[in-house]
Amino acid sequence: MIEQFNDKIKELEQKIAYQFQKKELLLRALTHRSYAHEHPESVHGDNELLEFLGDAILGFITSEILLSGFPNSSEGELTKMKAFIVCTECLAQQAHKLGLGDYLLLSHGEEKTMGREKESLLADAYEALTAAIYLDGGLEAAREFVQNSLADRLSRIGELAVPGNDYKSSFQEYVQAKDLPLPTYTVVEEWGPQHRKHFLVELRIGEVLISTGRGKTKKEAQQEAAKRACQMIHSIPLNNDINKD
Repeated sequence: MIEQFNDKIKELEQKIAYQFQKKELLLRALTHRSYAHEHPESVHGDNELLEFLGDAILGFITSEILLSGFPNSSEGELTKMKAFIVCTECLAQQAHKLGLGDYLLLSHGEEKTMGREKESLLADAYEALTAAIYLDGGLEAAREFVQNSLADRLSRIGELAVPGNDYKSSFQEYVQAKDLPLPTYTVVEEWGPQHRKHFLVELRIGEVLISTGRGKTKKEAQQEAAKRACQMIHSIPLNNDINKD
């Protein structure tokens, strides 16, 4: 069975940047129950149980990222952010970007009803794929896949956690929770006539440049720099990478 899909398996592995040791796990993650029912001779099973496991793994990984990035947020705020990342529509979008629909094994009936484009099937396949990677390569491999494939969503969650758009306060809370040096904002450039000044600000933690921001006032430029820092908050270096001196 696996030999029939060998080329497609290799192609998908390149797209997801992960090579399976057990190819049958990937094949199972791509198999809809309709195909398994239509082809009972298939020995690898369908993806329903992997979907169940993948849902739990996604929940754990995203919760871990959110708790690390927003330690002072309430449970309600974290729930809202988590839904922003792992809702069915969101997962289907990521599955579509990966082209998962092209690799699904579907029954003739599902093919006729445009099953490869169905949001629910794509989201289920993404969850099943996450579980397959976890079973094949462990939690770290699954975490890397989730962080890479959901990078767009993860980069935008900071905006959801900022009350009143006070990005400076939100970012400073994050920095303090991580026991990092307080952020500094430095005007590195200004231009324009006195009544229409523009400013460029650098945000640093210690000697590390985190982001920059532009604005018509220094405060506006600082908020823009902090906003950008919040948007990339999950990838900012932690304690061991930043010199506190």
